[in-house]
Amino acid sequence: MHQAKRKFPFRSFSASSLLDQTSIKITDGGKIAVKKYTKPSGIIKWLILNFPPIPLYYPLTLDPFERMKREVTFFSTSIDGISVPKIYKVDWDNALLEREFVDGKILSLESEEEIFLYGRGLSYIHGYGACLGDTKPQNYLTEDDDIYIIDAEQSLFNCSKKRYMGWDLALSILFIFWADPFVGPQEFSAKFSSFKRGYEDKGLKITWDLLTEAHPVIFLIPPQLLLVIKNSID
Repeated sequence: MHQAKRKFPFRSFSASSLLDQTSIKITDGGKIAVKKYTKPSGIIKWLILNFPPIPLYYPLTLDPFERMKREVTFFSTSIDGISVPKIYKVDWDNALLEREFVDGKILSLESEEEIFLYGRGLSYIHGYGACLGDTKPQNYLTEDDDIYIIDAEQSLFNCSKKRYMGWDLALSILFIFWADPFVGPQEFSAKFSSFKRGYEDKGLKITWDLLTEAHPVIFLIPPQLLLVIKNSID
């Protein structure tokens, strides 16, 4: 397994950029990220986001112990091309995880180079047969061409249903759009092409049928930009 390094030569992101279930503990050895899955903030967040018909397209879970199980499984699994934080302590009784605090650079969806890495990171996960569920860029860190996943509480392994991978793809493209909601078709085309090249770099393919498996998500993108996507993959 690729293990995340303790320090990168980039500006740090603050603790507030982590999920609000996570706090930072200062020890003699440095910072440790402590995640408490039973915090009301985490349950409320997923309750809001898991409104119908979303459960038909991806099994997001509110259950704190299931979210913890999914994240521990992901952080304990070796996926080529993906690095993860070291796990220091797993407390199932209290639904608490202590892990390495990774001080790195969050993916910027304003950069075509980093959008390429965004797509490639997802392809590594899908190529392993897993899904991430929550693909927001704040869950990714980068160092050069290395990709780190620091949040995986909605991930699934044995992700055999086509719509689950479609969900990950559609949600990622939606985040690219949300990074600049006033983007024009030409600039969006360049960004989508970067994501597509990254995702397809290892042999996977983005198809219109796959994206529309998660149609409540993909159709949140304006029609003129959907046409850009469709024309790019036909």
